[in-house]
Amino acid sequence: MKLFFLLFSFFICGQSIAQDSTAIAKADTSKKYILKRLGNTLGQTFGLKSYTPEEKPKVALVRSLFLPGWGQFTNGDYWKMPLVYGAAGAGYIFGIRQNQLKFIAYRAALEKTVAYERGNVFLAGDPVTGTTIYLTVKDETNAFDIKTSKVYIQEGENTYYTLSPIDDTNGKKVSGDQQFNAVLEENVNENLVRGPLSKERIQSGTTQFRRYRDLSRIGFAVGWLLLAVEANVSGHMKTFDTSDDISYKFTPNIINTPQGTVPALALNIKF
Repeated sequence: MKLFFLLFSFFICGQSIAQDSTAIAKADTSKKYILKRLGNTLGQTFGLKSYTPEEKPKVALVRSLFLPGWGQFTNGDYWKMPLVYGAAGAGYIFGIRQNQLKFIAYRAALEKTVAYERGNVFLAGDPVTGTTIYLTVKDETNAFDIKTSKVYIQEGENTYYTLSPIDDTNGKKVSGDQQFNAVLEENVNENLVRGPLSKERIQSGTTQFRRYRDLSRIGFAVGWLLLAVEANVSGHMKTFDTSDDISYKFTPNIINTPQGTVPALALNIKF
């Protein structure tokens, strides 16, 4: 009896190992096939390998996913490229960029409002002209840039430092206090945040334009995908046989019936 169980266990283990080996072999084969197809497609996409007219729609699709308009260029639809880049540029400028600027402006106004409420800051200006109005910290030992969320540390009188100061148009490093005053002047966001607005309205605007910016990004991605699909469909239409050649021919055929085989003629129509 013990010998029987021993042989039975050995048989089961052997079968299990054989099944696992087969599964692993199939997985390796599938992986190699997928990698080969992927390498072939990428080679055709970047011009390293040739492709047949039947493969052109696939190449146009992949190229459009890499760069908008590349698929239309592949199909020879050059007149569509200004439309593609015009739509992409308009979507970015009037969608993503504009909503991002408004979001930054409202977020800055909200940070100012919160800072005023907590009594951490006060307004200071030029004692002579009063034109340079900026936000500063009460103890005047450090400052906070609400547009970039950077902290400036005061090392000396009217001298603030940050880890990444912005370059001006002449390529010279702008001192921390100049940069700090520039980004917080009252006229920086005057065209984006119009008041007077309550804190709740400013907070609502911040949330609203952040949502608009995110939706614009999603819409931009969806539009990119639709352009790729359009390139694929257009490629299929260009390779589709639309000739007016209609022909037919008769060929001998055999029909199997319960009573036996019956000779017949088959009519093939090409259109």
